[in-house]
Parts: sequence; C-alpha cells; structure tokens
Amino acid sequence: MRIFFLLCCLLFLISGTLTAGDLYQPDVRYAQGFSVKVHSTHYEVITQSSSGSVKRDNYYYLIPRNSPVPRELRGKRVIPVPIGSFVTMSTTYIPFVILLEYADHLVGHDTLNYIFSPHLLEKARQGKIREVGSGSRVNRELLIQMDPEVIFTYSVGLPDWDALPILEKAGLPVVLTTDQLENDPLGRAEWIKFFALFFGKEEEANRIFKEIETDYLEEKRKASGVNERPTVLLNNPWQGTWFVPAGGNYMARIISDAGGRYLWEDLPGTGAAALSFESILAKGESADLWLNVSWRTLQEARNSDSRVSLFRAFQRGQVFSLLGRTNSAGANDFYETGIARPDLVLRDLISVFHPDKLPGHTLLYLKRVQ
Repeated sequence: MRIFFLLCCLLFLISGTLTAGDLYQPDVRYAQGFSVKVHSTHYEVITQSSSGSVKRDNYYYLIPRNSPVPRELRGKRVIPVPIGSFVTMSTTYIPFVILLEYADHLVGHDTLNYIFSPHLLEKARQGKIREVGSGSRVNRELLIQMDPEVIFTYSVGLPDWDALPILEKAGLPVVLTTDQLENDPLGRAEWIKFFALFFGKEEEANRIFKEIETDYLEEKRKASGVNERPTVLLNNPWQGTWFVPAGGNYMARIISDAGGRYLWEDLPGTGAAALSFESILAKGESADLWLNVSWRTLQEARNSDSRVSLFRAFQRGQVFSLLGRTNSAGANDFYETGIARPDLVLRDLISVFHPDKLPGHTLLYLKRVQ
C-alpha cells in the first residue's frame, strides 16, 4: 500500500510535464500568415509580417499556465495560456472571440464605435471593455494601467495607422497578427485556430472551422457548374481615384467561387491598382453587376459623379453595397462575422449571381442600392 501511495504521488508530481501527445496539433491548411510547431512542453507560434520595407517573423512561445518556463525558452516571448485579460486592436478579431466564447476576458478595444456585436457593446456600456485608441493615438498610459496579458494588433507600415511601434516601445505584451493579408476566404477564417491557441480552445476551433469549411465548399460546388458567369465590377471612385483589387485579392477569389467573373481577374498580384474613372468605364461599362460600393442610394451615387449612370449595372439597378448589417454608429458586421464566416458571404454572392441556386435566400451582408 505504501508503494502504491508513493507511485500515485510521483504520477501526480510529473503530471504537469507535457509531452507532444498532450498538445493539440492544429491542422492549418489554408492560412499563410501563421504556423505552429508543437514541442514537448509548448507551442511555438510564428506569424509572418511585412509592412512596407520591414519583413520579419514573430515568435511566441505558449506554455500551459502555472507550468515552469523551459530552460530553452528563457529570455524569449513566453505567454502562459489560456490567457487572462487581453485587448483587440481590430474588429476582425472579434468574431473569433465570440465563436470561441472567450469574450469575458476581453478588456479593451481600439475604437468601440467600430464594434457591431451587440454582446460586446453591452459589455462596453457596462465598463467591462474600455476604448484604448488606435494608430498613433493609442493610449499607452491606459494600457499600462490596464496591464493586459496580451494585446492583439496588426501593422500596415503607416505611422498614423500603426499602433505597433508605440506599443512595443512601451514594453507592452504585443502579439502581431497578419490575418488581414490572407487572400483565401477560408484562409482568413482559419485564423480562429490561431486565437484558439491563446484561449485554450484548440479542439473547439477545429470543430467550428470544419463546419465553416464544409459549408463553404458545398456552396462553392453549387456555383461551379453554372453555364454563364456574370461580369462583376467592384468599388467606386474615392477622391478622384478608383482602387481596383488585383485578381488574387480576397474579393476576387470569393467572386470566382460564387460563380462570377471579376473583370480585373487577370490583374496580377493581391493588392490594388489605382485607376482613372475613364479606364474603369472603358472596361466596366457593360458589367452585369456592380458590388462593394459605399453609396446608400442611387441618388447619392449620381450626386457624387453623374457619370455613374453610364454603367449598365447602374441603369438596371444591379448595384450592391456591403452595408446589409450595420448599426447606428456605423459599425459593419461584414468586417466582423463576415471575416469568420465566408460561407455566409458566399451565399449572398451566389444568390445575387445565380438566384436559381438559392431560391428564397435573404441577403445578409449585401444590400441592393436603390
């Protein structure tokens, strides 16, 4: 009996030592911006970032909370998980926080008016989520006072829009993400697996993403056999310039998956080209559909530039914005749940491109401009 008791004590003492089999192995297949290596005692999470001329890999070492820091990780960016309080600097993170049911640990967000989620807005009204500012106006003193365990942020390489240098200079616990650079709709949604590593929700993330992936691929299959693919024009002029996404861009990819033909699908790259109104008109005058405009009414469009009435899609009332789900402050759910649920965005697009494929579908994110 004494030997049995000693064995039990020994097993209890060593039970905190992890092996590779104890850590969940994420299956990352679509996302390009992060990777995960599973070690015997920790996760090694790597994000790849590029901001202007700055390119770097960012390493984060996640160890189970209350576990000793392995000797080889001393001096490195070690984060005990699941994390406690954290701050988000982009609304694109919010749907993952909601889906993984981890909102009770969110204590700060860059700009509260950008949040669409009624649940998080209520928490903000209760003072449980504080506004910390964005870009060069980020309130580092408040963040130091709040002392969050992690601040999830991004970098675009522009001083006015980038909080990253300020946060790093203040010694705050930054985790840099690059989800906004993903151009595969499923790749962007797969970042739920990234956040799950910090929340201790790996298995839940894998299950949720699998459901989203299955739905997306099923909707894509419905549109794959169409005989005709309507031509699609994107965006509208802004301060005299028309920014056109390249053929590898997120919107170009999802339009193709929905059975549409984006008119600039042959434009190389994943960014955007700045074109004149005249060049857009020459190529897009006869487009069947016009998507992602910022106008709320056709009259507003005419007031901005009378030449918009030259486009066939405008004449036929085939103009759609992404303003289907907004609140009184102007927050847009397309940039929240739409990021994590590309399957729902795809359904909207298919119903507009090929109504016979989804009869009776009610638009969620898209809204016809009238």
